[in-house]
Amino acid sequence: MRCDKRIADYVLAVKGNQGNLYEDIKLFFEDAQSSNFLDISHKYYEEVDGGHGRVDIRRYWTVADIDWLEEGGRWKKLHYRDSSNGNT
Repeated sequence: MRCDKRIADYVLAVKGNQGNLYEDIKLFFEDAQSSNFLDISHKYYEEVDGGHGRVDIRRYWTVADIDWLEEGGRWKKLHYRDSSNGNT
């Protein structure tokens, strides 16, 4: 993740106590990964970090289309920004 004066990228954790939001996201990404994201536009990012004798690997999958998200109406300003080419 990076942060500068003009742009900040965030990855937000979703917990199980947030209604159906967690389950909707979990099911979507389980299905998408099992089909290797067939016909689903997505981005993938991997970050490897280490220290004190351990290696941490973080994997991120993002999708711009969230029409499948049933609770999407509650997140009116939720959007995706592709920082590699400036698309939102």
